[in-house]
Amino acid sequence: MDIKPSEIIALVGPSGAGKSTLADLVAGFWYPTEGDIYIDGVHLRYLSLKCLRKHLGVVTQGIVLFNDTIKAKYHEFATRVSCVTDSI
Repeated sequence: MDIKPSEIIALVGPSGAGKSTLADLVAGFWYPTEGDIYIDGVHLRYLSLKCLRKHLGVVTQGIVLFNDTIKAKYHEFATRVSCVTDSI
């Protein structure tokens, strides 16, 4: 598969065809046990995950709905992580 710079693609096909597996491999969630993946001529293993994910967008099948704003969820998470909720 050869994807041109700035090209947007969609992986479509029947269940079990490997769409999610391919997306997971390209996003660096897994590394292939056989074969190689190159991005701009650089082997996937030599790209940092931070750099890779900065330039790649993946929309998965899983749906997440929030019953509040993202800001409120962030504050809830931040207070829980910092243990501030223990003193409130």
